Amino acid sequence: MSFISVSYSYHLSILLNEKMTRVMVQARRYFVSRTSKISSPIYVAATHQHVGKTTTCLSLISGLKKRFPTSIGYLKPVGQQHVPVYSNSLGREIQVDKDVLLIREHFKLHHLDYRYMSPVLIPKGYTKDYIDGKISHDMQLQAIVDAVQNISKDNEVILCEGTGHCAVGSIVGASNAKVASLIGADMVLVANGGLGKCYTVVSSYN
Repeated sequence: MSFISVSYSYHLSILLNEKMTRVMVQARRYFVSRTSKISSPIYVAATHQHVGKTTTCLSLISGLKKRFPTSIGYLKPVGQQHVPVYSNSLGREIQVDKDVLLIREHFKLHHLDYRYMSPVLIPKGYTKDYIDGKISHDMQLQAIVDAVQNISKDNEVILCEGTGHCAVGSIVGASNAKVASLIGADMVLVANGGLGKCYTVVSSYN
């Protein structure tokens, strides 16, 4: 698993630009040809909560759709705040992370089924149930692997969005770092603005 950091306030305007950015270089180095599959998903994580993960994903997908208009996969392996949606494959209403709904509907990624876009949710009471043994560690990780494999079947680019900061989910064995390693993803690490602060925070992860 490799890392590339993005200082939100300094680089957001660059991300929104049509020119290739450093983050786009990280993503596009996997693309051998228009018909080939990428070897690894791209995992967008952050040093803190609310520093721009979803905004970065919006920017990346906006750029990637120009080259891969119908073959972009997206999922949020571990989510927290959820909303009800309808799953076509299951034929019923399910809960998914709110960012999944935003990304799918904004970019009209209707070839993706909600069923695989938000495999693990951590609502209120989830941690207690996990500690009490009501939730299986292996089953939740397998759900993530199955979701990534399913979305990878028909898409050339797979973008995964993390939740909170890198360690969120550790208590249930599903931190951002653990999940990215599990699925063999390379990571884009979003940091707060300010060159000195960004360097200090990112260095602490090395």
